[in-house]
Amino acid sequence: MSTANVARDLDRLRQALGDDRLTYQGFSYGTVVGATYANLFPTKVRAIILDGTLDMVGNAVGHGDEGSTLSIGTRQGVADAGQEVLSQFFLLCAKAGAPCPFSAGGDLPGKWTHLLAEAKRAPVTSGGITYDYPTLSGEVYNDLTAPMLDWPTLGTLLQQLYDKSAPSTVDSDDQNSAYQDNGSEAYVAVQCEDAAAPKRLSTYTTLGKSEDARIPAFGRMQVFDPMPCPTWPVSTATASSGRGTVQPARSWW
Repeated sequence: MSTANVARDLDRLRQALGDDRLTYQGFSYGTVVGATYANLFPTKVRAIILDGTLDMVGNAVGHGDEGSTLSIGTRQGVADAGQEVLSQFFLLCAKAGAPCPFSAGGDLPGKWTHLLAEAKRAPVTSGGITYDYPTLSGEVYNDLTAPMLDWPTLGTLLQQLYDKSAPSTVDSDDQNSAYQDNGSEAYVAVQCEDAAAPKRLSTYTTLGKSEDARIPAFGRMQVFDPMPCPTWPVSTATASSGRGTVQPARSWW
């Protein structure tokens, strides 16, 4: 289940398709897969695009003592990036005006802070879905990753939750969609095998509080995202420090 084995599976797919060389585009963790593939099979690459490239060393072992003090997403700055994208969403939503309902009344960051506080105090229901603090955080974070697909409806959902208005017709990717694949489970398995992670559970508790204060919604989510890792029973023999050959270092409405 290591990244190296994911890359080897990718080469099997290339062979099954009858392609002499691989054409690949990878996002986020997919950049680790792409870089690993290029190192394992350098003669089998036609073209590779790595978009949103991870810090390979940071992902594998962290810098300094990060591998034992910070969770994987925290040391990679995932929550910071999510907050930056959310800020861009607020700017574009405000510029769009009425087509983005969350622009109503202005001060979108203030409305977001209020909505998070309300979700912490008591879950908010819309469209038959109950949004507590973790659910709201995850829903918004996931929607931010697909601007063309999800940003138009995200503005509607946020305003309906803010108003506690009538049931929403907006679908939640997390709760309304049928199970499609095991991508999330596979990602956790690979990360826990490949990447160093703090072993003391108290580290996550302390870090979760401080990160939630620093970046509400996304900070705590990234701390606890790899929670299986502290007790993961195995680690891959091919994972490295991140520097080696196996795991190297428009309009929307």
